[in-house]
Amino acid sequence: MLNGHANSDGVSPQMQNIMLMNWISREMKELPELQSEIPKDTNPILKVEFPPDGGILTYMQGFEHPYKGFPLAEFVEKVDTIKKLSRNMLSGFYHSIKSRNKFLLFFMFPSILIARDAFYTGIYTFYRVIERFRVKRDKYSKAMREVYRAFNYPRLKENMKILEIRLMLKDLVTMLLEFDNAYRYRFQDIITELNKENLKANSVKELNRLLDVISEREKTQEIKDTWRLLRMGLNYYLRFDRKLLKMFVDVFSELNLDEVKLTQEDKLYCAKRYDYNFGFMADLNGEDKTLIERENKLKEHNKKRNELDEKLTMERNELIQRHQNEQKAMIDLPQEIQNKIQEEINEFQKKANLEYEEIPRQIPLKYLTQEQKDLIKKQETEKAELFAQHDKIRGELAAQYGL
Repeated sequence: MLNGHANSDGVSPQMQNIMLMNWISREMKELPELQSEIPKDTNPILKVEFPPDGGILTYMQGFEHPYKGFPLAEFVEKVDTIKKLSRNMLSGFYHSIKSRNKFLLFFMFPSILIARDAFYTGIYTFYRVIERFRVKRDKYSKAMREVYRAFNYPRLKENMKILEIRLMLKDLVTMLLEFDNAYRYRFQDIITELNKENLKANSVKELNRLLDVISEREKTQEIKDTWRLLRMGLNYYLRFDRKLLKMFVDVFSELNLDEVKLTQEDKLYCAKRYDYNFGFMADLNGEDKTLIERENKLKEHNKKRNELDEKLTMERNELIQRHQNEQKAMIDLPQEIQNKIQEEINEFQKKANLEYEEIPRQIPLKYLTQEQKDLIKKQETEKAELFAQHDKIRGELAAQYGL
Protein backbone atom coordinates (compact mmCIF):
# COMPACT_ATOMS: atom_id res chain seq x y z
CA MET A 1 0.00 0.00 0.00
CA LEU A 2 1.17 3.49 -0.84
CA ASN A 3 -0.04 6.27 1.41
CA GLY A 4 1.63 9.70 1.49
CA HIS A 5 1.18 12.10 4.38
CA ALA A 6 -1.36 14.72 3.30
CA ASN A 7 -1.39 18.38 4.23
CA SER A 8 -4.37 20.29 5.59
CA ASP A 9 -5.93 20.36 2.10
CA GLY A 10 -5.70 16.56 1.78
CA VAL A 11 -2.98 16.75 -0.89
CA SER A 12 0.13 14.62 -0.38
CA PRO A 13 3.61 16.11 -1.03
CA GLN A 14 4.03 13.68 -3.93
CA MET A 15 0.82 14.91 -5.56
CA GLN A 16 1.83 18.54 -4.96
CA ASN A 17 5.09 17.84 -6.79
CA ILE A 18 3.25 16.26 -9.73
CA MET A 19 0.87 19.22 -9.93
CA LEU A 20 3.84 21.61 -9.87
CA MET A 21 5.63 19.71 -12.66
CA ASN A 22 2.47 19.70 -14.78
CA TRP A 23 2.12 23.47 -14.30
CA ILE A 24 5.77 24.05 -15.30
CA SER A 25 5.27 21.86 -18.39
CA ARG A 26 2.24 23.90 -19.46
CA GLU A 27 4.15 27.16 -18.96
CA MET A 28 7.04 25.92 -21.14
CA LYS A 29 4.98 24.87 -24.17
CA GLU A 30 4.74 27.23 -27.12
CA LEU A 31 1.21 26.15 -28.07
CA PRO A 32 -1.52 26.36 -25.43
CA GLU A 33 -3.34 23.21 -24.34
CA LEU A 34 -6.43 22.17 -26.20
CA GLN A 35 -9.61 22.01 -24.16
CA SER A 36 -9.54 18.20 -24.52
CA GLU A 37 -5.99 18.07 -23.11
CA ILE A 38 -6.77 19.87 -19.86
CA PRO A 39 -7.06 17.32 -16.99
CA LYS A 40 -10.61 17.18 -15.63
CA ASP A 41 -10.12 14.59 -12.89
CA THR A 42 -7.63 16.09 -10.43
CA ASN A 43 -8.76 14.45 -7.21
CA PRO A 44 -5.86 13.85 -4.79
CA ILE A 45 -4.77 10.22 -4.39
CA LEU A 46 -5.26 8.93 -0.84
CA LYS A 47 -3.79 5.44 -1.16
CA VAL A 48 -3.04 2.63 -3.62
CA GLU A 49 -3.62 -1.08 -2.98
CA PHE A 50 -2.54 -4.27 -4.79
CA PRO A 51 -5.31 -6.86 -4.16
CA PRO A 52 -4.16 -10.51 -3.92
CA ASP A 53 -6.41 -11.50 -6.84
CA GLY A 54 -4.71 -8.97 -9.15
CA GLY A 55 -5.10 -5.43 -10.42
CA ILE A 56 -4.50 -2.08 -8.72
CA LEU A 57 -7.01 -0.07 -6.68
CA THR A 58 -6.50 3.69 -6.45
CA TYR A 59 -8.45 5.52 -3.75
CA MET A 60 -9.09 9.19 -4.49
CA GLN A 61 -10.50 12.00 -2.43
CA GLY A 62 -14.20 12.55 -3.08
CA PHE A 63 -14.90 8.96 -4.22
CA GLU A 64 -16.39 6.25 -2.03
CA HIS A 65 -15.17 3.42 -4.27
CA PRO A 66 -11.64 2.94 -5.65
CA TYR A 67 -10.65 3.48 -9.27
CA LYS A 68 -9.47 0.29 -10.98
CA GLY A 69 -5.95 0.92 -12.22
CA PHE A 70 -3.30 3.54 -11.65
CA PRO A 71 -3.03 6.41 -14.18
CA LEU A 72 0.76 6.74 -14.13
CA ALA A 73 1.61 9.84 -16.18
CA GLU A 74 4.53 8.18 -18.00
CA PHE A 75 2.31 5.35 -19.29
CA VAL A 76 -0.60 7.65 -20.10
CA GLU A 77 1.68 9.86 -22.21
CA LYS A 78 2.90 6.91 -24.30
CA VAL A 79 -0.63 5.67 -24.87
CA ASP A 80 -1.86 9.16 -25.74
CA THR A 81 0.90 9.48 -28.36
CA ILE A 82 -0.17 6.24 -30.05
CA LYS A 83 -3.82 7.27 -29.97
CA LYS A 84 -3.19 10.66 -31.58
CA LEU A 85 -0.84 9.27 -34.24
CA SER A 86 -3.37 6.58 -35.18
CA ARG A 87 -6.20 9.05 -35.55
CA ASN A 88 -4.09 11.50 -37.54
CA MET A 89 -2.92 8.77 -39.93
CA LEU A 90 -6.51 7.64 -40.51
CA SER A 91 -7.63 11.22 -41.03
CA GLY A 92 -4.74 11.94 -43.40
CA PHE A 93 -5.46 8.85 -45.46
CA TYR A 94 -9.17 9.70 -45.65
CA HIS A 95 -8.58 13.27 -46.84
CA SER A 96 -5.91 12.16 -49.32
CA ILE A 97 -8.36 9.92 -51.21
CA LYS A 98 -11.49 12.00 -50.61
CA SER A 99 -10.79 14.40 -53.47
CA ARG A 100 -9.56 11.76 -55.93
CA ASN A 101 -11.60 10.53 -58.85
CA LYS A 102 -13.46 7.41 -57.75
CA PHE A 103 -12.83 5.75 -61.14
CA LEU A 104 -9.07 6.20 -60.71
CA LEU A 105 -9.25 4.64 -57.25
CA PHE A 106 -10.24 1.37 -58.92
CA PHE A 107 -6.85 1.22 -60.63
CA MET A 108 -5.14 1.86 -57.30
CA PHE A 109 -6.42 -1.45 -55.88
CA PRO A 110 -2.98 -3.18 -56.13
CA SER A 111 -1.69 -0.56 -53.69
CA ILE A 112 -3.69 -2.36 -50.97
CA LEU A 113 -0.71 -4.70 -50.76
CA ILE A 114 1.41 -1.72 -49.79
CA ALA A 115 -1.30 -0.64 -47.34
CA ARG A 116 -1.05 -4.01 -45.58
CA ASP A 117 2.71 -3.64 -45.22
CA ALA A 118 2.19 -0.08 -43.96
CA PHE A 119 -0.40 -1.29 -41.43
CA TYR A 120 1.88 -4.01 -40.07
CA THR A 121 4.80 -1.56 -39.96
CA GLY A 122 2.62 0.78 -37.90
CA ILE A 123 1.91 -2.00 -35.41
CA TYR A 124 5.63 -2.79 -35.12
CA THR A 125 6.39 0.92 -34.62
CA PHE A 126 3.75 1.50 -31.96
CA TYR A 127 4.80 -1.69 -30.18
CA ARG A 128 8.33 -0.35 -29.90
CA VAL A 129 6.93 2.77 -28.22
CA ILE A 130 5.35 0.79 -25.38
CA GLU A 131 7.66 -2.24 -25.30
CA ARG A 132 9.74 -0.95 -22.37
CA PHE A 133 6.61 0.15 -20.51
CA ARG A 134 4.57 -3.06 -20.68
CA VAL A 135 2.56 -3.77 -17.53
CA LYS A 136 2.62 -7.11 -15.73
CA ARG A 137 -0.47 -9.11 -16.59
CA ASP A 138 -1.62 -9.43 -12.97
CA LYS A 139 -1.52 -5.63 -12.53
CA TYR A 140 -4.14 -4.97 -15.23
CA SER A 141 -7.73 -4.36 -14.21
CA LYS A 142 -10.00 -7.42 -14.34
CA ALA A 143 -11.53 -6.50 -17.72
CA MET A 144 -8.14 -5.97 -19.32
CA ARG A 145 -6.81 -9.23 -17.90
CA GLU A 146 -9.60 -10.98 -19.78
CA VAL A 147 -8.74 -9.13 -23.02
CA TYR A 148 -5.10 -10.09 -22.48
CA ARG A 149 -6.09 -13.74 -22.01
CA ALA A 150 -8.25 -13.78 -25.16
CA PHE A 151 -5.32 -12.49 -27.24
CA ASN A 152 -2.94 -14.95 -25.59
CA TYR A 153 -4.72 -18.18 -26.49
CA PRO A 154 -5.39 -18.53 -30.23
CA ARG A 155 -7.89 -21.24 -31.13
CA LEU A 156 -7.03 -21.04 -34.83
CA LYS A 157 -3.81 -22.09 -36.50
CA GLU A 158 -2.04 -18.86 -37.51
CA ASN A 159 1.16 -18.33 -39.46
CA MET A 160 4.12 -16.87 -37.60
CA LYS A 161 3.64 -13.35 -38.95
CA ILE A 162 -0.01 -13.13 -37.86
CA LEU A 163 0.84 -14.72 -34.52
CA GLU A 164 3.55 -12.10 -33.98
CA ILE A 165 1.11 -9.32 -34.91
CA ARG A 166 -1.43 -10.82 -32.52
CA LEU A 167 0.97 -10.78 -29.57
CA MET A 168 1.98 -7.19 -30.33
CA LEU A 169 -1.67 -6.13 -30.59
CA LYS A 170 -2.28 -7.85 -27.25
CA ASP A 171 0.05 -5.41 -25.50
CA LEU A 172 -0.99 -2.40 -27.58
CA VAL A 173 -4.73 -2.90 -27.03
CA THR A 174 -4.52 -3.71 -23.32
CA MET A 175 -2.11 -0.83 -22.62
CA LEU A 176 -4.25 1.61 -24.60
CA LEU A 177 -7.47 0.63 -22.84
CA GLU A 178 -5.90 0.30 -19.37
CA PHE A 179 -4.37 3.77 -19.37
CA ASP A 180 -7.10 5.62 -21.24
CA ASN A 181 -10.22 5.10 -19.17
CA ALA A 182 -12.34 7.06 -21.66
CA TYR A 183 -11.78 4.33 -24.25
CA ARG A 184 -11.68 1.51 -21.70
CA TYR A 185 -15.15 2.36 -20.39
CA ARG A 186 -16.45 2.78 -23.95
CA PHE A 187 -15.02 -0.63 -24.86
CA GLN A 188 -16.59 -2.26 -21.80
CA ASP A 189 -19.89 -0.58 -22.62
CA ILE A 190 -20.05 -1.57 -26.30
CA ILE A 191 -18.50 -5.07 -26.14
CA THR A 192 -21.54 -6.40 -24.25
CA GLU A 193 -23.58 -5.58 -27.40
CA LEU A 194 -21.48 -8.09 -29.35
CA ASN A 195 -23.44 -10.93 -30.97
CA LYS A 196 -20.97 -13.79 -31.37
CA GLU A 197 -23.21 -15.71 -33.76
CA ASN A 198 -23.46 -12.70 -36.08
CA LEU A 199 -19.71 -12.21 -35.72
CA LYS A 200 -19.09 -15.69 -37.13
CA ALA A 201 -21.70 -15.32 -39.87
CA ASN A 202 -20.63 -11.87 -41.15
CA SER A 203 -17.66 -10.54 -39.20
CA VAL A 204 -17.24 -7.16 -40.91
CA LYS A 205 -20.96 -6.38 -40.72
CA GLU A 206 -21.07 -7.13 -36.99
CA LEU A 207 -17.97 -5.03 -36.26
CA ASN A 208 -19.43 -2.17 -38.32
CA ARG A 209 -22.68 -2.45 -36.35
CA LEU A 210 -20.81 -2.07 -33.06
CA LEU A 211 -18.98 0.99 -34.40
CA ASP A 212 -22.31 2.48 -35.50
CA VAL A 213 -23.75 1.98 -31.99
CA ILE A 214 -20.74 3.50 -30.23
CA SER A 215 -20.78 6.44 -32.66
CA GLU A 216 -24.46 7.10 -31.90
CA ARG A 217 -23.69 7.22 -28.17
CA GLU A 218 -20.99 9.87 -28.59
CA LYS A 219 -21.91 13.44 -27.70
CA THR A 220 -19.07 15.23 -29.50
CA GLN A 221 -18.63 15.35 -33.27
CA GLU A 222 -14.85 14.94 -33.02
CA ILE A 223 -15.11 11.46 -31.48
CA LYS A 224 -17.97 10.53 -33.79
CA ASP A 225 -15.60 11.28 -36.68
CA THR A 226 -12.95 9.04 -35.09
CA TRP A 227 -15.31 6.05 -35.13
CA ARG A 228 -16.43 6.89 -38.66
CA LEU A 229 -12.81 6.88 -39.83
CA LEU A 230 -12.16 3.57 -38.06
CA ARG A 231 -15.31 2.06 -39.54
CA MET A 232 -14.27 3.15 -43.02
CA GLY A 233 -10.79 1.67 -42.57
CA LEU A 234 -12.04 -1.64 -41.18
CA ASN A 235 -14.80 -1.93 -43.75
CA TYR A 236 -12.32 -1.91 -46.63
CA TYR A 237 -9.10 -3.22 -45.11
CA LEU A 238 -10.44 -6.25 -43.25
CA ARG A 239 -12.32 -7.42 -46.33
CA PHE A 240 -8.92 -7.70 -48.00
CA ASP A 241 -6.78 -8.92 -45.09
CA ARG A 242 -8.78 -12.03 -44.22
CA LYS A 243 -6.08 -13.46 -41.97
CA LEU A 244 -6.15 -10.41 -39.72
CA LEU A 245 -9.96 -10.49 -39.74
CA LYS A 246 -9.98 -14.14 -38.62
CA MET A 247 -7.57 -13.25 -35.85
CA PHE A 248 -9.89 -10.48 -34.54
CA VAL A 249 -12.90 -12.81 -34.76
CA ASP A 250 -10.98 -15.45 -32.80
CA VAL A 251 -10.11 -12.93 -30.06
CA PHE A 252 -13.65 -11.56 -29.74
CA SER A 253 -15.15 -15.05 -29.80
CA GLU A 254 -12.82 -16.11 -26.97
CA LEU A 255 -13.78 -13.15 -24.75
CA ASN A 256 -15.91 -13.91 -21.70
CA LEU A 257 -18.25 -10.91 -21.89
CA ASP A 258 -19.27 -11.23 -18.23
CA GLU A 259 -15.63 -10.69 -17.24
CA VAL A 260 -15.29 -7.58 -19.43
CA LYS A 261 -18.58 -5.78 -18.79
CA LEU A 262 -18.84 -2.69 -16.60
CA THR A 263 -19.06 -3.42 -12.87
CA GLN A 264 -21.13 -1.41 -10.39
CA GLU A 265 -18.02 0.54 -9.35
CA ASP A 266 -17.11 1.21 -13.00
CA LYS A 267 -20.58 2.62 -13.61
CA LEU A 268 -20.05 5.22 -10.87
CA TYR A 269 -17.08 6.63 -12.77
CA CYS A 270 -18.93 6.32 -16.10
CA ALA A 271 -21.96 8.22 -14.80
CA LYS A 272 -19.78 11.32 -14.30
CA ARG A 273 -18.63 11.47 -17.93
CA TYR A 274 -19.97 14.33 -20.00
CA ASP A 275 -18.97 13.15 -23.49
CA TYR A 276 -20.66 9.76 -23.93
CA ASN A 277 -24.10 8.19 -23.37
CA PHE A 278 -23.45 4.82 -21.76
CA GLY A 279 -25.92 2.09 -22.56
CA PHE A 280 -26.81 1.37 -18.93
CA MET A 281 -27.74 5.02 -18.35
CA ALA A 282 -30.72 4.75 -20.70
CA ASP A 283 -32.45 2.16 -18.50
CA LEU A 284 -31.07 2.15 -14.97
CA ASN A 285 -32.10 -0.82 -12.86
CA GLY A 286 -32.83 -0.42 -9.17
CA GLU A 287 -29.32 -1.32 -7.97
CA ASP A 288 -27.55 0.95 -10.48
CA LYS A 289 -29.91 3.82 -9.76
CA THR A 290 -29.46 3.52 -5.99
CA LEU A 291 -25.68 3.35 -6.28
CA ILE A 292 -25.43 6.35 -8.62
CA GLU A 293 -27.85 8.42 -6.54
CA ARG A 294 -25.74 7.69 -3.43
CA GLU A 295 -22.56 8.64 -5.29
CA ASN A 296 -24.16 11.90 -6.46
CA LYS A 297 -25.21 12.62 -2.88
CA LEU A 298 -21.67 11.94 -1.71
CA LYS A 299 -20.27 14.24 -4.39
CA GLU A 300 -22.65 17.06 -3.39
CA HIS A 301 -21.88 16.46 0.28
CA ASN A 302 -18.12 16.62 -0.33
CA LYS A 303 -18.53 19.86 -2.24
CA LYS A 304 -20.50 21.48 0.60
CA ARG A 305 -18.16 19.90 3.19
CA ASN A 306 -15.16 21.52 1.48
CA GLU A 307 -16.91 24.90 1.42
CA LEU A 308 -17.84 24.46 5.08
CA ASP A 309 -14.32 23.39 6.08
CA GLU A 310 -12.88 26.46 4.39
CA LYS A 311 -15.20 28.67 6.40
CA LEU A 312 -14.58 26.80 9.69
CA THR A 313 -10.81 26.82 9.19
CA MET A 314 -10.94 30.58 8.77
CA GLU A 315 -12.88 30.88 12.05
CA ARG A 316 -10.34 28.66 13.86
CA ASN A 317 -7.37 30.61 12.51
CA GLU A 318 -8.97 33.89 13.57
CA LEU A 319 -9.56 32.50 17.08
CA ILE A 320 -5.99 31.18 17.41
CA GLN A 321 -4.56 34.47 16.17
CA ARG A 322 -6.64 36.40 18.72
CA HIS A 323 -5.45 34.07 21.48
CA GLN A 324 -1.83 34.60 20.48
CA ASN A 325 -2.30 38.37 20.50
CA GLU A 326 -3.91 38.21 23.97
CA GLN A 327 -1.05 36.07 25.30
CA LYS A 328 1.56 38.34 23.80
CA ALA A 329 -0.04 41.37 25.42
CA MET A 330 -0.43 39.76 28.85
CA ILE A 331 2.47 37.28 29.16
CA ASP A 332 5.96 38.77 28.96
CA LEU A 333 8.52 36.56 30.71
CA PRO A 334 12.06 37.71 31.51
CA GLN A 335 14.81 36.41 29.24
CA GLU A 336 16.27 34.19 31.94
CA ILE A 337 12.92 32.43 32.37
CA GLN A 338 12.65 31.97 28.60
CA ASN A 339 16.14 30.43 28.57
CA LYS A 340 15.18 28.05 31.35
CA ILE A 341 12.05 26.98 29.47
CA GLN A 342 14.15 26.33 26.37
CA GLU A 343 16.52 24.15 28.43
CA GLU A 344 13.56 22.10 29.68
CA ILE A 345 12.31 21.62 26.10
CA ASN A 346 15.78 20.54 24.94
CA GLU A 347 16.06 18.07 27.82
CA PHE A 348 12.61 16.64 27.00
CA GLN A 349 13.60 16.19 23.36
CA LYS A 350 16.78 14.41 24.37
CA LYS A 351 15.05 12.04 26.80
CA ALA A 352 12.21 11.24 24.41
CA ASN A 353 14.64 10.80 21.49
CA LEU A 354 12.55 13.14 19.36
CA GLU A 355 15.29 15.07 17.63
CA TYR A 356 13.22 15.62 14.48
CA GLU A 357 9.86 16.03 16.18
CA GLU A 358 8.59 19.56 16.59
CA ILE A 359 7.70 20.23 20.23
CA PRO A 360 4.96 22.82 20.87
CA ARG A 361 6.53 25.92 22.39
CA GLN A 362 4.05 26.16 25.23
CA ILE A 363 4.91 27.97 28.46
CA PRO A 364 4.78 25.67 31.54
CA LEU A 365 2.01 26.85 33.89
CA LYS A 366 4.41 26.92 36.84
CA TYR A 367 6.00 30.09 35.45
CA LEU A 368 2.66 31.95 35.13
CA THR A 369 0.71 34.11 37.56
CA GLN A 370 -2.84 33.09 38.50
CA GLU A 371 -4.27 35.78 36.19
CA GLN A 372 -2.19 34.41 33.30
CA LYS A 373 -3.25 30.83 34.12
CA ASP A 374 -6.90 31.93 34.04
CA LEU A 375 -6.38 33.45 30.59
CA ILE A 376 -4.88 30.22 29.24
CA LYS A 377 -7.71 28.16 30.75
CA LYS A 378 -10.33 30.51 29.30
CA GLN A 379 -8.71 30.29 25.86
CA GLU A 380 -8.58 26.48 25.95
CA THR A 381 -12.26 26.32 26.90
CA GLU A 382 -13.20 28.78 24.16
CA LYS A 383 -11.21 26.78 21.61
CA ALA A 384 -12.77 23.46 22.70
CA GLU A 385 -16.28 24.95 22.45
CA LEU A 386 -15.57 26.21 18.92
CA PHE A 387 -14.21 22.83 17.81
CA ALA A 388 -17.24 21.04 19.30
CA GLN A 389 -19.56 23.47 17.50
CA HIS A 390 -17.75 22.78 14.22
CA ASP A 391 -18.04 19.00 14.72
CA LYS A 392 -21.77 19.42 15.32
CA ILE A 393 -22.18 21.43 12.11
CA ARG A 394 -20.30 18.76 10.12
CA GLY A 395 -22.45 16.03 11.68
CA GLU A 396 -25.63 17.89 10.74
CA LEU A 397 -24.40 18.19 7.14
CA ALA A 398 -23.64 14.45 6.97
CA ALA A 399 -27.07 13.62 8.44
CA GLN A 400 -28.72 15.87 5.84
CA TYR A 401 -27.28 13.65 3.08
CA GLY A 402 -27.84 10.41 4.97
CA LEU A 403 -24.12 9.66 5.27
